[in-house]
Amino acid sequence: MTHPTLSNVVTRVPPVAGSSKPRRVRLEKLSEAEGAAWGGFLRAHARLTERLSAELEAEHRLSLREYDVLRQVATAPDAPVRMAALAERVMLSRPGLTGVAKRLEALGLIERAPTPEDARGACVDITGEGWRRLRAAHRTHLRSIRKLFTEPLTEAELDQLGRAWQKLRDT
Repeated sequence: MTHPTLSNVVTRVPPVAGSSKPRRVRLEKLSEAEGAAWGGFLRAHARLTERLSAELEAEHRLSLREYDVLRQVATAPDAPVRMAALAERVMLSRPGLTGVAKRLEALGLIERAPTPEDARGACVDITGEGWRRLRAAHRTHLRSIRKLFTEPLTEAELDQLGRAWQKLRDT
């Protein structure tokens, strides 16, 4: 199945009065270079995250999101870490993080507790089993990143990508 890119999206709008056929309206197109860059980024991101998650699932029974939450809890400057701060670190909504945290807690990989200063909030910390699983999964994750992302590129391409991502973060 082919997915439309922003450079060739056609939309259907309600029919003109007296007609039963919807009208097709062409939307503004991205340039060929813009469409290739944007579409390439979206496809590469989707493919890479899908494969990274599949390898973590196969070897460690952890999704990429679960791995990321464990990693962020383990590397947070202050432990335990507040759920609100953790949500920003893992780029998940609070409800999305709550679901992941509940699964990790059920697996015995993190512990959740009310925050001392605000009983409505929660803090999380990694358990001994969480550390064990994180260390094993981390080796797999680094190997996968190298195999799927860094090794196919030259050092110059990696430098160029790094500069481009920085420029986009700064805008």
